[in-house]
Formats: sequence, C-alpha cells, structure tokens
Amino acid sequence: MTQLERFFKGNKQVEEGNAYYPVSKSFVDENGKPMEWEFKRISPEKNEELRAEFSDKELIDKRRGLYRNTFDQKGYMKKLLVESIVFPDLLNADLQDSYGVKTPEELLPKMVDLLGEYDDLALFVQELNGFKINYEPENDEIKDKVDELKN
Repeated sequence: MTQLERFFKGNKQVEEGNAYYPVSKSFVDENGKPMEWEFKRISPEKNEELRAEFSDKELIDKRRGLYRNTFDQKGYMKKLLVESIVFPDLLNADLQDSYGVKTPEELLPKMVDLLGEYDDLALFVQELNGFKINYEPENDEIKDKVDELKN
C-alpha cells in the first residue's frame, strides 16, 4: 500500500455508532440509575449550516458601508446540543407539552436545569464531535502568559 492509498476512504478509521451519556441525575430508570441519553455526531456539512444560521453582519458605519461579523455562540451551542441528541426525542410533542414548550431549543434547558449538568452536557457533545476542549499551548512563553492571565 502506498502512502497516498492510506488516505483512501476505505482505509479511513471511522468511529461508528452513537454515544451514550447520563446527562442528568433527575431522570432515573426503575432501579434508580441515571438514564443514558443517546447522541450522534454532527457532519461537517451540518455544522456549517448551523454556523451560517448563527452568523450575521452588523452595520457599524452606514456612510462607509462597514460591517462587523457577529456570531451567536449561545444559540449555536444550544442548536448543536439539540441536533446531537437522538434520545430522548426532543421533537416529541408530548414531551414538549409536558414542559410547556414548543421547540427542542426551549425544551432542553427545561429538562437539564442544573447549570453544572448543562455545562457537562455541552462539553460531552463538543468532545463527541471532535472539538478539543482542554487547550494546552505548546509554546512555553504562551503557557506563561495564559497562566499569568488566569491569576
């Protein structure tokens, strides 16, 4: 096999199947064990759609026609979470009605209402989708500056 052939689709190692994670201690099975939710990975194409949905341009100088790019990070993250969840079905009307909401984006924070659990869910979904969460700079000079800013 040549070096180039190692990059062919048939040789690509792919993580298959969905992932499971107990999002909240509030939802338990008949044995009192936290229920696992099911998650899928988001494709790069779907991620681009989500990014476009939450990206905009804000006019900052009408005379010169200057715009500033804006990005709704909170909206994007909520939609990424919702799009990743397979089970429970956040589109289920009965589930939404039980919480008095009409959209999956309204439902999720009602179901996962502990801040720590919501943040842990966001970290899990980001890691599932390949985002590097724990940023560790390679350069010692940059590490020192990061540590200085933290203090």
